[in-house]
Amino acid sequence: MHALTDVITPGGRGDNLLHVWRHRGLEVQRGPSEPAADPPPGSVRLRSTLRSFHIPSDRTGPWSIDVVTEDDQLVGRVEFEVIQ
Repeated sequence: MHALTDVITPGGRGDNLLHVWRHRGLEVQRGPSEPAADPPPGSVRLRSTLRSFHIPSDRTGPWSIDVVTEDDQLVGRVEFEVIQ
């Protein structure tokens, strides 16, 4: 699974931001996000990949990806549901 998130600048520029992947509210992966190309004007685009060994055998249900600073301040969240 892959994630792209856009963070409005100047708040996101220069900060080390992490993606925190959660499944059913439980953290399954925390790690750095990499800059990605072609962000909308006034923002930075970040990407990360959920490693296959972190994907639960039952992938269905609610997921979220938090964008957080290194000191765990929440910057944004995207939520989605896997149905099959």
